[in-house]
Amino acid sequence: MKFVRPLLVLCVLTTHRLGCAQTPPPLGEFPFQPDPGQNAHDRALTATGEIIQVEMAFAAAARLKGVRNAFVAYFEPEGLSFEPEPVRVVDAYPKLPPPPPNAPKTELRWSPDTAGASADGTIGFATGPWVFRRLDAAVPDPGRHGRFFSVLRRQVDGAWKVVLDFGITGGTRTEPVDRSPAVARAFSGNRTPRPAASAAEFAGAAAAFEDAFTRRAWANLGLLVAKEAKLSLPERGEIPCADLSPSDWEAMIPPNLRWELLGRLVAESGDFITTWGKWHAPSEKPETGYYLEVWVRERALDRWQLLYLLRK
Repeated sequence: MKFVRPLLVLCVLTTHRLGCAQTPPPLGEFPFQPDPGQNAHDRALTATGEIIQVEMAFAAAARLKGVRNAFVAYFEPEGLSFEPEPVRVVDAYPKLPPPPPNAPKTELRWSPDTAGASADGTIGFATGPWVFRRLDAAVPDPGRHGRFFSVLRRQVDGAWKVVLDFGITGGTRTEPVDRSPAVARAFSGNRTPRPAASAAEFAGAAAAFEDAFTRRAWANLGLLVAKEAKLSLPERGEIPCADLSPSDWEAMIPPNLRWELLGRLVAESGDFITTWGKWHAPSEKPETGYYLEVWVRERALDRWQLLYLLRK
C-alpha cells in the first residue's frame, strides 16, 4: 500500500550508522549519462519536473489499474516498500491475494507537493499527502491519511523508477490533488564533481549528526540541518526542524538511540545522498523501527546538510 514505499548502495563496516549489520542485495548500477548540454541547475530542474510527472502518473495508475499493478509497474526490480518491514515490491505484490468479491470499495490517492533531484539528474525524491478511504460507506468515510516519501532513480533508458517508498501516518490532513502544484528543489551540486571527497565529508557530517543524538546535544545540530529540513514521525506528521527547540528534540527522540545503516544511494554529482536503516532504542521497553534520511550538498554552502529525516 502507499502508506509506506525503498533502495541502496552497500556498505561493509560495523553495526552502527556508518556501517552494515547485514548485507542487503544490491540494486545494481545504472550508468545513465546526463545531457552534457545542460548546466547542473537546469538538469536538476528538468529531472525534478519529470519526477513530479512520474509520481502523478503512478498515483493515477493506482486508481485506474489497482495499487498492486501500479506498484509493480513503477518500482525497480529490487525496489523496497517499508510496511513497516522492507518488502521487495516486484517479488511480493504479484503474490498478494486479490480482494474478495464482496470486499468494500476503497481508494488510495496521493500527490506530490515537493520534489527535488541531484545536480546530475539521476536521483531524486517526491513527497506529499496520501489518503486511503472507503468509497461505498453509508456515511462518508474520512479514511486514514499521512505523507508518502519516494526516492526515484533514472534508469538506463532515461525512465524514472521508484527505489524506495517510505511514508508515515497521521499529522495534518491535506487532500491530494490531481494536478499538483509541487515545489521543485534543484540542487546545484559541488563546486567540482568529486564523489570520493564528498563521500568522506558526508561520513564526517553523518558521524557528527549521530554524536549529537547520542549525547542529546541538540544545539550541535545547527550547521548539520538545512534551514528547510523536515522531521517526519508517525502520528505527528511532517515537522519543520527550524520550529524545533532543544526541548522538542529531547521529547521526540528516544534516549540511547542507535542507528544501524542498511544502505545508501549516492549521486555521482556529489550533492545528494539517501540513507536508510534500522533504529534501536534500548530501555526497559526496547523500541525499534526504520529510518530514512536525505542529505544534500548545496553549492553555495559547500557542506552536507540533512534535508529529511523520517522515522517509523
